[in-house]
Amino acid sequence: MPISFTKYFAWSPKPKTHRLIALVVFSLSASLALGFAINSAYEIQTGKRVVGQVIRYQTVVGGRQFPVASFVNDQGESIEFNIHISPALFELGAKVNVIYFDDPNRAPKIDHVFSFWAFPAFFLMFASISLFTAWFLTLKYLRPHRRK
Repeated sequence: MPISFTKYFAWSPKPKTHRLIALVVFSLSASLALGFAINSAYEIQTGKRVVGQVIRYQTVVGGRQFPVASFVNDQGESIEFNIHISPALFELGAKVNVIYFDDPNRAPKIDHVFSFWAFPAFFLMFASISLFTAWFLTLKYLRPHRRK
């Protein structure tokens, strides 16, 4: 006996509700994109810049390997940290630009576009899609319907 999804999940067009949901998703996504962008800009402006080096690869659960970089901070301490970007971008022994912070709770980051702008770009893309959806629903259901 075939299963009928339309029996349980019938489409009932409610353009006002769908438009409202799309606008709420847009608001949340745009807010997150703005928040992550402000945080990234703040980290870029306030972080200390040094040159580090990829010293080894570390295997994590699942067999993936991530590069481990090392740098010397302004107190002369050697600090190692994992680079959570594509391992193919960094060869063993490669020089990398590092941004680090005096706050021990903030991890150092590679000065790379993905380290700072991946989350803002993702949420901005999501906000754009939801705004387009709201716009499309508005146009679709505000047009006068033709009678046959």
